[in-house]
Amino acid sequence: MGHSASAPNHAHGARPGVPDRVDGTAVSVSTAFFLLFIGMGVWVPYVPLYLATRGLTGAQIGLVLGLAPAARWSAAIPWAYAADRLRIRHALFVAATIASTVCLVGLALAERLPTILLAVVAVAAFGAPLVPMMDAMCADHLPRLGGDYGRLRAWGSLGFVVGSLLAAAVIARTSPLVVPWMLVAAQVVLPIAAFWLPRGQHGHLEHFAAPWRLLSPPMNAFLATSLLFNLGAGAWAGFFAVHTRALGLPDWVPGVTWGLGVVTEVAALWIGRDVFTRFAAADVLIGVLIATAARYLVTSLVQGETATIATQLAYGPCFAFSHLAAQVVLARLVPARSSTNGQALYGFVSFGIGGSLGLALAGALVDRLGTAHVFRIEAVFTLLAILPALRLRALLRHAPRPS
Repeated sequence: MGHSASAPNHAHGARPGVPDRVDGTAVSVSTAFFLLFIGMGVWVPYVPLYLATRGLTGAQIGLVLGLAPAARWSAAIPWAYAADRLRIRHALFVAATIASTVCLVGLALAERLPTILLAVVAVAAFGAPLVPMMDAMCADHLPRLGGDYGRLRAWGSLGFVVGSLLAAAVIARTSPLVVPWMLVAAQVVLPIAAFWLPRGQHGHLEHFAAPWRLLSPPMNAFLATSLLFNLGAGAWAGFFAVHTRALGLPDWVPGVTWGLGVVTEVAALWIGRDVFTRFAAADVLIGVLIATAARYLVTSLVQGETATIATQLAYGPCFAFSHLAAQVVLARLVPARSSTNGQALYGFVSFGIGGSLGLALAGALVDRLGTAHVFRIEAVFTLLAILPALRLRALLRHAPRPS
């Protein structure tokens, strides 16, 4: 990112020309992040275990989990286009929270693979705009929200911790079959909180750019880095619970592990602005890639409860700093009028294409090789992401700022 990160507001997605006035809207944004990520705290560690309990094979679990990000981020593109082109982001966000909650009820009622696939795709498609729109709202209104995106986003991570630890406690007393109903309970309040989110969208209509028009050499290098990073995360994102079960560890371990990992994520987000005033975004990304590859390698080697949980504490800072670095790069490369489209494009390539391929690859290999070997393979993909990250660092030194 060169030295542009020395401006704290721009480093966290703030847009120029917005009055520096903090108001109560920050509470509504923090609350919405918290509620949105409670469900993710249940989904990520325990939906794979739920699907395995339903009798699905590793390949079938990989198919289900791989379709979710593909559907989510493919749908995010038209959602984002409509939000920025028609300037109706807030209305679409409220509608999406209601629709995705209804679809979660359908997932709770689904029992066989075809209906599970249909329900997961519906949940993903209607939930598609929630994260990119939340991030775009923060980018447009950051000064009035307190000027620190990391601390706002930390409430989402805290929600993830609450969701994962609560799920661990409930599943330990019942069974993984309760997971879909916990997802319904987690999201049912979100549509109410959505009404109080900031409504305005910044930038001028003549600066609007559809997602595909945002591509440029530095954007391409950034997206390639993100794609490979997420391609290498399939075993962690989709099969960590299967990995711990294969090691003979209790079913509460995945939830506690994810919960504690996200505790360290909250801490990293809280200090994020200070980090990005000292280090360039591309340099941070390169450090994250090296640390993540090392974590995957160690994960493939350790076996006990304590060592397995302790290894994943590094997940939090790696995710937090990679996500903050992404916001720095997007703020540098994307015009304000297309902020939602920029977030959607980033999500589509990194989490949609990269995440789906990573989950599908892990699912195809896990039954043949075992989870430990899959973690080692994914460490290699993560290291390969350093190559486009180095190109991104060079290009950002000369990239012009958007209008």
